[in-house]
Amino acid sequence: VLYGSLREWVEAEKRGLRKFSNFRDILSKGTHPDVGGIERNNYVLVGDTGDMDLHCGELLLEHYPEHVHAVFMHCVGPDPSSVESPHDAIINERPVLYFRTYPGAARKAYLNGLLSSTAMLRVCDAATKDLQLLGGTDEESCKWLDLTRDIETCRVLAND
Repeated sequence: VLYGSLREWVEAEKRGLRKFSNFRDILSKGTHPDVGGIERNNYVLVGDTGDMDLHCGELLLEHYPEHVHAVFMHCVGPDPSSVESPHDAIINERPVLYFRTYPGAARKAYLNGLLSSTAMLRVCDAATKDLQLLGGTDEESCKWLDLTRDIETCRVLAND
């Protein structure tokens, strides 16, 4: 959500608060500047566990649960094989969902009524193509293993 200044890059602990403040400004105007002035009032925050995004998400769910339907946190770290996913949580009856892959996020979005099964499978296809385009990623790496596990789970879920 729209960074503010160099200060947040230097003082990392302020990033979450700045992102929350920017979101509050967007809500007060009733429009989002990146979508051509179209009025928006329903949001999903997608962030990561390494950049104070969780702090922003917690503030959003505490103050604006009527506008924020879910918070998704991508579990990141310097060594992907050692990154643990915290347990999902609920704040003000809204989910805080942790994921390692975008198909994993899509599965959780589907289970929470935020995506259709067709959209979930499109995310799986796009994630596979993106990883293939990167090249140089061993298919035995944790990235591929996580991805294939989450895609398989999505495919089974879509066929139920």
